[in-house]
Amino acid sequence: MKSRHFLYAALLILSFSATRAQDALRGELPKPTDAVKHHEYQGDQINLVLRWLAQEAKINILVSDSVKGTITMRLTDLSAMDAIRVICASKQLILNQFDEVYYVMTPAERLESLHYLDRDALPAAMAKFKKRYYEALLQEGFSKDEALKIVASESLPLNDLKIEK
Repeated sequence: MKSRHFLYAALLILSFSATRAQDALRGELPKPTDAVKHHEYQGDQINLVLRWLAQEAKINILVSDSVKGTITMRLTDLSAMDAIRVICASKQLILNQFDEVYYVMTPAERLESLHYLDRDALPAAMAKFKKRYYEALLQEGFSKDEALKIVASESLPLNDLKIEK
């Protein structure tokens, strides 16, 4: 039974990937659908169910490798997006949206990411990065005003900053 679900999911992914790529090239971003359906799964892997529902809802989703376990559920009169929210709430998973992507993670992963931002060395690392970025823009021929606007408007690549633990 599970292999049949896997085969079905693989066929769906292959059939929709070309269409989704064409939509992305045309600049058409997917919007969650509000279609109400019946959702029933028995002993299926949570990460697979979340991806199947995301496919149905026409949303982008990234499920952490730490999200493990199985789910048995029967939901009626819910959209795929609402089913994703129910699963995350019932399994105590964190569902966050950033831009056009939904991220599913465990509470421990969320806490770890918050601790990363709370490090004492982070402000100094951010300042050093912004200063180097500003100086590089000046060397590339940007005016001081242009470089300042760019540095002030762009977010930092926090994962790339060298921060001591």
